[in-house]
Amino acid sequence: MCAALLLLAAWGSGPAGGEAVAGARAPGEGTATLHLAGSDTLLHLAAAWAEAYHAAHPGVTVTVVGGGSGVGIQGLILGVDDIALSSRPAGAAEQAEARRRGFALVGTPVARDAVVVVVHPSNPVASLSRSQLRRIFSGEVRNWREVGGPDRPLLAFSRGFSSGTGQIFREVVLGPGEPGGDGAVQVPGSALLHDEVARQPGAVGYLGLAYLTPRVRPVAVAARDGSPAVVPTPENLLTGRYPLTRPLWFYTRGQPQGAAADFIRFVLSPEGQRIAREHG
Repeated sequence: MCAALLLLAAWGSGPAGGEAVAGARAPGEGTATLHLAGSDTLLHLAAAWAEAYHAAHPGVTVTVVGGGSGVGIQGLILGVDDIALSSRPAGAAEQAEARRRGFALVGTPVARDAVVVVVHPSNPVASLSRSQLRRIFSGEVRNWREVGGPDRPLLAFSRGFSSGTGQIFREVVLGPGEPGGDGAVQVPGSALLHDEVARQPGAVGYLGLAYLTPRVRPVAVAARDGSPAVVPTPENLLTGRYPLTRPLWFYTRGQPQGAAADFIRFVLSPEGQRIAREHG
């Protein structure tokens, strides 16, 4: 599975653990190199886009690495990366730092993702509301019986503060300004979080759809207490019924140019979005 079991819906055109390498040459361009870095959620999908682009335009080397949205945006600001992969909008401090260096961070939404709450497959809890999630990840709930589950200790896992997935979860579920770390163990990567939930019957965490496997089970989420819980299916993402959705972004230093611009045009093309759907 690549960066989404998402349904990755196409957006408009214009600019946003392992390393994948592919080649690419923009039409009319000579040899060049593109370095993409950032969101773990976008990592596998970006690698698939790079591979397909290479098949059509051999020439430029394209590397794709993860590390988190914040890491990618900081690398872009410092001139290390050509495109930052981000699962959240660039923050005010990041935009201000870019302006101090003489350019703007320009974001292009390239796909749409869901943040999925996951539990161990043996856990019978089928749904949780936002308020229950807030109590769980703030540390108020310590046993699954407090939210309708078995008498079993509850252990919550969360992404770190460089993670766009973690930031979106904290803002949407815990509320703006909430620290979101008091009741959860912070894990530095989505793959590691997945593995922790998969091996511990009392665990709960959240992931981008790209990281869903049969080793963890997604939980339906209710926007508020008493409202219907909604599962993260492609249809529910498209219609907006699933409450924990977010756009995924490519960021560049100013308007994208050269090979970066051509690569982004490919990502937003019917072929690029077909690849996104196939990986979702």
